[in-house]
Amino acid sequence: MNLYEKSGMSKTGKTTMARIVAVVSAVVLPLVLSSCRGSAKEAAAVAEKAGVVSKVVQVTKQAEVADPLMGDWQGSWVLSDGSQTGWLVAQVIALGKDRYQATLLEEFDPPRLLGEPAISVLEDELRDGKVRFAGPARYQDFALKVEMTLEPGKFTGKFEGKGADGEDVSGTFKMEKTERTQN
Repeated sequence: MNLYEKSGMSKTGKTTMARIVAVVSAVVLPLVLSSCRGSAKEAAAVAEKAGVVSKVVQVTKQAEVADPLMGDWQGSWVLSDGSQTGWLVAQVIALGKDRYQATLLEEFDPPRLLGEPAISVLEDELRDGKVRFAGPARYQDFALKVEMTLEPGKFTGKFEGKGADGEDVSGTFKMEKTERTQN
């Protein structure tokens, strides 16, 4: 008994599945194989030439236009006494059913690639055109509680907590939607 017989799939379903596998193999396999013989840059160039990269960028932009909350956000934080400031970014994704996830980071990709944890990853739902996140965060040796509000065009919040040495800290942050470009 082969895989198709075990699946209980109709003959039409089997034919459709075989066609899908053939088309995907014909499109994807050459890209994968061509990337094996050269550098990552060459593989990216092949994918771009084939239109794969532009399609992914196009679909991402369409999703962000359809959902103005989803995407990359960039801004800064400031301590309540004004003594220190720093950069802050967030990546927001829609989870479906009006739920969103916000990931706070010091900067976009490099720290994540090196395995450094996010400052905070929080989820909540859209209510009255806004998503209000609240929960724990960790920045350097500070254990924090953050409260954030995400709405079209603006992402703001406040934080408070203690450092490992018992030092109290509090402040605010604000971010605006940004569009990253590939180098």
